[in-house]
Amino acid sequence: MEKVRIFLRKMFNLIKQPQMRVLPGQLAFFFILSFIPLLVIVANIISYFGLSLNTIREAIASSLPGDIAGTMVDFVSGKGLSWNIVAFLIMAHIQLLLLPMKYIK
Repeated sequence: MEKVRIFLRKMFNLIKQPQMRVLPGQLAFFFILSFIPLLVIVANIISYFGLSLNTIREAIASSLPGDIAGTMVDFVSGKGLSWNIVAFLIMAHIQLLLLPMKYIK
């Protein structure tokens, strides 16, 4: 029981540090920033295996939530930038810009 108390005290002191207020925003920003290169790498790997577009659509639809899967399937299908994708990208960038400001005093 004492070990748990010591662990929780250390964890609480770690969370109270000032840099921990900015860390969630930074992690979200760099995750979104790394998403496009990751898609490019995945697309190159998929092209070597010759997977059909239907297989890719089914994999996206089964692994992502409905609205996000619909947006990603449109993007992968080659429909181009529809208004849904543009709105998603704009809202994601606004969120990334405003999120760190929320944690900085």
